[in-house]
Amino acid sequence: LVTRLVLVIDIAIIIGGNIQNMWQLHTLFVDPLETVQRTHTYYAIGKDLVMICGATFAIFLTDASLMQRVMWRTISVWVALAFLMTAILSVERAEYCGRLGREYNWTVQLSWLPGQIFCLALSMSTNWRHRLQARLNLLFETESAQRAAAGVAGLVGAGPAKLALAQASQRFRTVHLSQLEKHEVADNIPNPDLFCRTATARLRECDAFVSHSWHDDADGKWAALQRWRCDFIAGSGRE
Repeated sequence: LVTRLVLVIDIAIIIGGNIQNMWQLHTLFVDPLETVQRTHTYYAIGKDLVMICGATFAIFLTDASLMQRVMWRTISVWVALAFLMTAILSVERAEYCGRLGREYNWTVQLSWLPGQIFCLALSMSTNWRHRLQARLNLLFETESAQRAAAGVAGLVGAGPAKLALAQASQRFRTVHLSQLEKHEVADNIPNPDLFCRTATARLRECDAFVSHSWHDDADGKWAALQRWRCDFIAGSGRE
C-alpha cells in the first residue's frame, strides 16, 4: 500500500511538471537558444513518460516484492535518462554559446550530475539501499527510544522531558563487560567500586544496553552476557 501511494504521488508530480513543460512549448519562439530549450523540453517529456509507464505498471502488480523491483528498475532507467539529458543539454548549450562561459551558466546545469549519479547508484544497488535504510531506521529508532525514555522520566520526575534528556546525556556512563565479575550481577547489594570502573560516554556510543532483573537466574544471565561478548568480539575484533 505504501509503495503504491508513493508511486501515485510520483506520477502526479511528474504529470504536473510536464503540463508546465508542454505549456512552455507553445511560448517558445524560433530562436537558436530557444530551440535548445525546446529540445530539452522534449527530452524531459520523453524521459518522464518512461517513469510514468513503469510506475503505472508497478502499481497494478499484486506481488509487493515484484512491485518494488519494477519500481527501482524504472527509477534506474529514469535517472539514467536524466543523466544523459543533462550531459546532452550541456554540450548543446556550450556549442551554442561557443564556450562554457557566463552566458551559459554551465555550473548550474552540471550541478545536477552528482545527485543523479548518487541516485542512479542507489537505485541499481540493493545492498546500498538496504544499508541506507538500516542506518535511517536505527537513527529514527534510537531517537524515538531516547525521547520516549525522556518522556517517562519527565512524567516521573519534576522536570520536563527535555531537561531529563539533557541530564541523561550528562550522566551517561558505560562499563566494559570484561571488568565485571559473575557475583557482581548476581545480587543487588550496593558496590561503590563498580562506579569507579565506569567511564563517561556520549549517548549512542555504547555497544549494548542491558536491562535485567535481580530476580533473574544469575547463572543464566551471566552465560547470556558472555555469549553476547564472544559474538561481539568475533564480529568487531574488540571488547
